[in-house]
Formats: sequence, structure tokens, C-alpha cells
Amino acid sequence: MKNVGRVSFFAVMLIVLLRIAIGWQLFYEGIWKIQTQKTAKPWTSAGYLKNSQGPLRGTFRNMAGDPDDLDWLDADKVIAKWEDWQTRFTTYYKLDKKQTTSLDRLLNGTSEIAVKLETLPDGIDLAATKRVDFGDDGKELPAKVPVVTYDAEKKQLKTSGQERIHPSERQKLIDPFTNRSPEVEGFIAAVDKLYEDSHNVFGDDRPEEFTATLLYDLPDKVDLAAVMVGSDDNKSPLLTYDAETKQLKMSGKFTMTTQQQSDLISPLTALSEEVQAYIDAVEDLYKRSSALSYKQRVRAQLNNQDAVGDKASQRLGEIEEYKSMVKEYERQLANAKTAYHYDHLAKLGSDLQAKRASLSGPIKALDSDLKSAATDLLTLDQLEKGSLPQPWDSLRVSDVMTIAGLTCLGLMLIIGLFTRFAAASAAFMLFSFYMAMPPLPGLPELPGPEHSLIVNKTLIEVFALAAIATLPSGMWFGLDSFIGWLRAGSTD
Repeated sequence: MKNVGRVSFFAVMLIVLLRIAIGWQLFYEGIWKIQTQKTAKPWTSAGYLKNSQGPLRGTFRNMAGDPDDLDWLDADKVIAKWEDWQTRFTTYYKLDKKQTTSLDRLLNGTSEIAVKLETLPDGIDLAATKRVDFGDDGKELPAKVPVVTYDAEKKQLKTSGQERIHPSERQKLIDPFTNRSPEVEGFIAAVDKLYEDSHNVFGDDRPEEFTATLLYDLPDKVDLAAVMVGSDDNKSPLLTYDAETKQLKMSGKFTMTTQQQSDLISPLTALSEEVQAYIDAVEDLYKRSSALSYKQRVRAQLNNQDAVGDKASQRLGEIEEYKSMVKEYERQLANAKTAYHYDHLAKLGSDLQAKRASLSGPIKALDSDLKSAATDLLTLDQLEKGSLPQPWDSLRVSDVMTIAGLTCLGLMLIIGLFTRFAAASAAFMLFSFYMAMPPLPGLPELPGPEHSLIVNKTLIEVFALAAIATLPSGMWFGLDSFIGWLRAGSTD
């Protein structure tokens, strides 16, 4: 039997180069992941863990915390997550009182919304905005306070910051000034007809006079004498009204101008400064009340029937459908044995991912918008502190251990420090990566251009590291030899 203790220089060199190459690959991967932590999209193992397959699928998926994004579809859990984030954000960046108030307003809204209004016009009934509720027995409950109120002392039009003014309530508030009577609408339509006719009929086709019939009487505010035509010594109204036939008449000699049309109609549509200020205040109040806080918005999207009506019922139905799809996928995965089963699973998995994205995507977008809006509140000095650290949940522990393991073990392999320990630890770490998505018989084929069965590149790297762990390569070339020399010197 040949002496295995005699290893050629060429073999030693290859083993050392293999160790350094694997170490560099691990070290660079760790450094890259560290650098991404400072970007808008830091690396995380969430996607890898969520898509885990094989005998340890449940273990790896649970490390992701919420593998099916079900927590994103529960308004209470999303809000609890935001409240925890708000506390950490406020503490980490040491927000001042103004910033804290602004952040709280983003998340919770305001208790009251008020707009300036000097006087409330006559004829306005704010009680029309009272909402009617019914008890469980179907009986009408006592009327609530009107949605919109007026504070005469502060000269403010107000509404609760936790309520939305409904479109129908807004319309009730401005209807007394914007809802025209049939007489007014009829007169405006008749004037518009005369304007069009006088511009569209030419030459011999032009009649002696243009007419437009009113369905109702002439409105009281109309003053036909306000628009006169003819020479200074022979002026007459542009339009005349025949009460018997209810017709507006205009001589065919004239063509109504845009200014004349406006002068005839404007007395019926013009609003006083007081009324216009009131309408502007109502519109401002309506707009501001529609700007929901982030908590209100997530409840509206997920489970608030009052906020979104039939769409809420539809969304709740889609969430229940998605939960059923998750259970069905897990059931079929547990029973899958043939290629046909896995092909069917792939289709179901694709549908599941699409449904997950359509449901959780808008909520994640809200989360992103909230954090972006909060970041805009920070000063330059606060921004220099960097991103807010993530909470220490199972996913962050996994991410930190992965990054630290890749970086430290890779560096130790490169410099040959505690080489056998580093190689064995790296082999164990890579084997855990392998077990997250092993190419074993009876499992779905992994995505990508490569095709493997049992053995893939990761497992080969595990075997290589295991071999390195059995050899004193650090003593051949590395800091292990220097440590050994120091120990030998101290012993002497």
C-alpha cells in the first residue's frame, strides 16, 4: 500500500487553491449581501426560504416568518406591525415633537378637520348630513351628530378626522346653490339653441326670426333688457318672450355673440362671494376628509365595508379564496408522486403566486409609501444614521447568520485560519442551502437552466469543503502554520 502521508507539491497546491477559491466565492457573496443592506432593496433570504422544497420545507418556510403573506391580508396584524415600526422609527431617529406629530398624523389621521369659513349662508341645513344607523333588531337608532358642523365662534366648517364625507353628503351640502330649477335649465337650453342656430344658418336659409320654446315659464331673475341691440336711438332687446306660446325669439338679422349668451345666462348661474366661499370650503373639507390615514386605508382595502362598499365584500371573498388555494396546494404537494401531479402543482403554484401578488401587492405598496413619507420628514443629520434596522425576528436572524457565515468563513478559508473548523462549518452551512431546495427524486424540478438529480453544484462544494476539512491545508499555506510555529516556540 502506498504511503498516503506523502502528498506531492502539486496536490498540495491544488488543495490550497481550491480552499482559497471556495473561500473567495463565499467571502465575496457575503460582502455583496452586506453592501445591499445600504440600498433601497436590501438582500434577504425570504424568497429562498418561502420557495423551499423537500423534507425540511416546513422548517425553512417557517423561518421566513410569513411564507404565504397571510399577515399582509390581516388589517389588525398590518396595523400592529406599523405601530411597532412607528415606535422604533421615532426612537432610532430621535424625532422632535413636530416630526412625531406629523408621523402620527400619517398613520392615525387627525381627530378633526377644519376649514375657515367666515359665515354660513342662509338656507343651509347641516343636519342633512346626519347618518342613520340601525340596531340588530332593525330599528332605527337615535340620530348622530351631523357629519359636518359649523363653529360660529371660530368661524370654521368642521368634520371628524376619523370619518369620510360621502359623495351624497357633499352633494346635499351644495345642492341649494348648484341644483338648478327646471325653469332655469330650460331657459339656458333655449338660449344655447338660439346661439347655435344663429351661427349655423346662412344666406337664403336664414329665417326672419329664430325661436326656441320653453317648457316652463320664464325664470324670475331673467332680464332680457340686459342685452340690447341696434343703434343708439333705436335699441331693442336681442331676445323677446311670447308668454302665450312660451317662445324666446331673436331676429334673423342678428348673430348672438358669446358675450351676449353669457350676459343672458350669468344672472341665473352667478354665485355671491359668500356662497362661493361656502362651496369652496365644502369642497376643501370633502377633499381633505377623503385623504384617509394609512390605518384607515389598509382597513378600507382589507375589511372595512363602510369605506368601500361592495368592493370590500369582493376583496374579502378573494382573501378567503386565496387561503383555500394555499391549503389545496399544501394538500396536493403532500400527495404528489408522479410527473403529472407536479405539472399540475406547477400550474396551481403559478396561480397561487399571481393571486398572492394581486392581494398583498397593494398592501405592501401602502407599507412602502408610508415609510417613504416618513423618511421625507427626516433632516439631513437624521438621514446620516442610515436605514432603520429591522426587528430581530426569525428572518433577520437567518439573514444575519447567513451574511456573517459567508463573510467570516470565506475570509478564514482564504487566509488559512482555523482551516479545518472553517471548512467543516462552511460545509454544514452550504448543506443547509442544499436541503432548502434539494434536487431529490419526487420533488418539483428547480427553476433555472440547470438540471440536477440528487447532486448539484452546491452538494459538490459541500464535498470539496468536507475534503478540505480532513487535510491540514492551513498548515501548508495559511495562518494556521504561523500559529503552529508560535505554539511550538512557546513550548520550547
